[in-house]
Amino acid sequence: MKDLIISSSDYNHITYMIDEAEISATFGNQVYFLLCNSHFGLCGCNLYGDTFKCFRCERYVKRLLKKCSRGIKVIEPDQAMMKKINEEVVNVSFDYHSIDEIKGLEYKGTKVGYSALSAYLTESRNNNPLIDDEFRLYFDRLLKVACCYAEFQLRMIDEIQPDRIQLFNGRFMENRPASDFALQRHILLRSCELRTVYPHCSQKRHFYNALPHSIANNGKMINQLWYDESVPLEEKEWIGRNFYERKYNHTYYGDNDYASGQVAEKMPENWDASKKNYVIFNSSEDEFTCIGDEYDKAKVFPSQYEGILYIAEMFKDCQDVRIYLRIHPNLKNIQYRYHTDLLGLGEQYKNLFVIRGDSAVSTYALMRAADKVITFGSTTGVEASYMRKPVIALCRSWYSGIDVCYEPTTVEEMKELLLNDNLKPKPETETLKYGYFLVPPNLPGYTFFDYNWKDFKFLGKTARQYNLAKYLGSTKLYAIIGMIVGHFCRKYKLPLKEKA
Repeated sequence: MKDLIISSSDYNHITYMIDEAEISATFGNQVYFLLCNSHFGLCGCNLYGDTFKCFRCERYVKRLLKKCSRGIKVIEPDQAMMKKINEEVVNVSFDYHSIDEIKGLEYKGTKVGYSALSAYLTESRNNNPLIDDEFRLYFDRLLKVACCYAEFQLRMIDEIQPDRIQLFNGRFMENRPASDFALQRHILLRSCELRTVYPHCSQKRHFYNALPHSIANNGKMINQLWYDESVPLEEKEWIGRNFYERKYNHTYYGDNDYASGQVAEKMPENWDASKKNYVIFNSSEDEFTCIGDEYDKAKVFPSQYEGILYIAEMFKDCQDVRIYLRIHPNLKNIQYRYHTDLLGLGEQYKNLFVIRGDSAVSTYALMRAADKVITFGSTTGVEASYMRKPVIALCRSWYSGIDVCYEPTTVEEMKELLLNDNLKPKPETETLKYGYFLVPPNLPGYTFFDYNWKDFKFLGKTARQYNLAKYLGSTKLYAIIGMIVGHFCRKYKLPLKEKA
């Protein structure tokens, strides 16, 4: 089998893909490993054009590949190929005036708009950028690089004619083209992802013919895993329950603990159990802006702010209803309007109370006391459903492929659900399926190359040290040098202005 593997841009992702290349080679496959070799200058993990980061990345990849089997053929563009690629894309231009228009931009069938925007939003968290001359100057460059990646990968696919394409995640421009081309040409696609089950210890997940964010594919995988008879049902149920119970107790179990700074059982001082109490859990809206069409098309409201405002207006004259908006803790330091506009809503409505992201009020205490829970894609939806609460999800999430929430598709459907005083929780089994899916037994770890990592604080910032990235035998020294030198090697400035 011809196995084409696309390198990634983050150290543990790169190491993962090199590990996959070595595993594939041991099975006798003809393995081709595709490198950018720093020719492209920008990627999802280097949006500033940091020349030192490109240099270190190239050195790191080649050092590990030297330890691999000789059967792995490393392919990297040389100057002659880059000249042809640049000539091919030099006259490509895009016209866009909004985020939605950017999402629709394509080059030879690959979604360069989505991939470039996804990288930009991950770094900037600016969900509604001002598309002015400064933004265009930077983003046009990013789009051009995305086209170069697409051109390079398309040429290699045509030349190699692979039976399988492997890549990490598939969301950013350095690997999104290969995933799009694989699906278009019916080449077996294996999208790789890491699941951090214990602190700094990750395990592999593989998604076939779909990206890890696919709602339909995740739903299919969740059910396949649950109905796999090789694991007893009792064990699956125990693992599913254990996932939620550990989260409620702030014990790490494969998910971010955003509630770690909260006080157990702490409730808002004005909570009135004699009222109907509806709790809204919003999410980091920027994380959902550029995942895919499945998420964009299924939203009840264009934005979370508009949805929350509609619900507040709907109940503003209801004396027996109180609405609590629990702002996602991941937004506490975000100064863009999709967060800051929410903070003042409590001043506009007598029965709407805003709980800030950094509040000590317990998310899980709120869930237990709520009569209904309304979510915008965060994991609180499935967690509240496990607590036997009726949950109304106003946008899609990873768990939308199973029956854990009510998912209206129109405003009228949402209103019916909110006004239904007899709304029942969804089946508990569905929530157990999801908990089991996140941490099933026997997920594979690394075989040849250790992709695990640790975080530490340096000069008030979080730095990441990778187990195989070292200077003088020290992973911490490697990370510190990268932070300091890289800061002075940035070629581009990220445009951060927000649209008024």
